[in-house]
Amino acid sequence: MKVIDLYNMVSNGVQPKRFIYKGREYLYSVEEKEFRSSKQEYRYGDVPEYVYLSEEIDLSNLNDEVEILEEENKIPETLDMSGIISLAHCAYKINEIIDYLKSKGE
Repeated sequence: MKVIDLYNMVSNGVQPKRFIYKGREYLYSVEEKEFRSSKQEYRYGDVPEYVYLSEEIDLSNLNDEVEILEEENKIPETLDMSGIISLAHCAYKINEIIDYLKSKGE
């Protein structure tokens, strides 16, 4: 897929969760509504920061290739109830699942 196709997908309301562009993995940040590197990097000093796709793209590289990565299925088929002791523990586990889904933009 090309960068221009990626932006076309976004304009249609669909964004891939993860992809690689020029050897760097990017993912969609729901909070920032922007594609950013999956890891922070030291680029301009002592403070690590994310690299944003919009910083890397201009009109000269819209035909560059982007590799879309398939999502891993990390949600279990069933919950293991053996370690659950109380309602508070259940609520904690459910909140973990909610946080995970939010981080994936779902």
